[in-house]
Amino acid sequence: MKKILYILLTLSLVIVSCKSRKEAKEKQEATIAEESKLPVSQDDAAQYLSAEQAALEPEDREVGIAVLSISKSVCFGVCPAYSAQIFKDGTMLYEGIKNVKNIGKFKGKVDLNQLEATINEVVSIGYFKLNAVYDNKYVTDVPTVTTYINNKGKAKKVICRFECDPLLTKANKAIEALVNSIELSQIEVKK
Repeated sequence: MKKILYILLTLSLVIVSCKSRKEAKEKQEATIAEESKLPVSQDDAAQYLSAEQAALEPEDREVGIAVLSISKSVCFGVCPAYSAQIFKDGTMLYEGIKNVKNIGKFKGKVDLNQLEATINEVVSIGYFKLNAVYDNKYVTDVPTVTTYINNKGKAKKVICRFECDPLLTKANKAIEALVNSIELSQIEVKK
């Protein structure tokens, strides 16, 4: 009798685990599909501007386009989840989602020399030669990191969830270091 109960318990745990993995996989695929719709050039970016970005735009509509951005999605563990967009004028919009120091929407100002140095570092790493997507649909529960650079008329977005190129990891760390160095002021509390 104990063996039958043990087998039933094990079987039910396996079924629940498979369902959770399937849901996680579907959620991550949806996230990747949504992130792949983000603008990669100035021509198609206007339709994706948030209210915060639109408020930043000057009359020439150039400052409202991010020149550098990074976003990290959630996972089942304690992965930091946030997004940050840095604009041509040095304005940074940050949204802390989960497992980060700052939860909610924040604004900061990046020193333009520091921004230029970070972009140059990421470009010199070989960012524009990287694949657009690094993923494995059979792996679940890993966060997705999406980065975007718009530099001197050349733009690229890279989505990485699994088996990232070491050069991309190095570029992401440079971007994260810049984001983490910025003093933020809260503009909206997450509910």
